[in-house]
Amino acid sequence: LETRELLLLGTLSYSIYMVHVFVMLIVANLVSLLERLTSVQMTTPVIVEGALHKTIRFAPWQGDIAIILLLRATILFASATYRLIESPSRDWSRNVAARIRF
Repeated sequence: LETRELLLLGTLSYSIYMVHVFVMLIVANLVSLLERLTSVQMTTPVIVEGALHKTIRFAPWQGDIAIILLLRATILFASATYRLIESPSRDWSRNVAARIRF
């Protein structure tokens, strides 16, 4: 668990948690847009707990590639939010806390 890659995932874990649904929604919206533009059906309607949802249809190997790309996109987006939002916010709040006197 001390490899560079796993330490990076641990560092990014909160950002990954915060952005993963957003990344999945972007992919779902892109697939929906492609469906409308190309008139090729790429989703299948599914009822989950009484609500209609769409799932993306993949051949088994396409699903594996899609998951890998989704994971890479999520980690890339999470690293950007970590660098641009999470880390500067943490540093700012630590500076403010250090100046408070009791």
